[in-house]
Amino acid sequence: MHFAFFKIATATIGAILIALVACVAVEAAPLNIVAIGASNTWGWGVGPQAAYPEVLQAMLRANGYDARVKNAGVNFDTTGGMLARIDATVPDGTKLVILQPGGNDLRFFGTKERR
Repeated sequence: MHFAFFKIATATIGAILIALVACVAVEAAPLNIVAIGASNTWGWGVGPQAAYPEVLQAMLRANGYDARVKNAGVNFDTTGGMLARIDATVPDGTKLVILQPGGNDLRFFGTKERR
């Protein structure tokens, strides 16, 4: 399970860094990012301190970005739950939202058609 988590997290972080380099203008204000997801975002199996939002924030800061990445992961959440809380979770001034729906829809509802 841990290998699969790190494989997903590494791919996610790489894609985010590419997107940031391509579209973020240099500003004096901090770059506010919100990561919304389920267990993988929260840090299931590794803890929130080692979850990809924390790792992403550390990587961005190490590369000179004044970035704040908010971890809005909720264990066992579904895509519907993520979308239902997106307005309350993402504060004004957020520059980037990472939505990472996972396998909970299929796991809890049984078929893709019932999502």
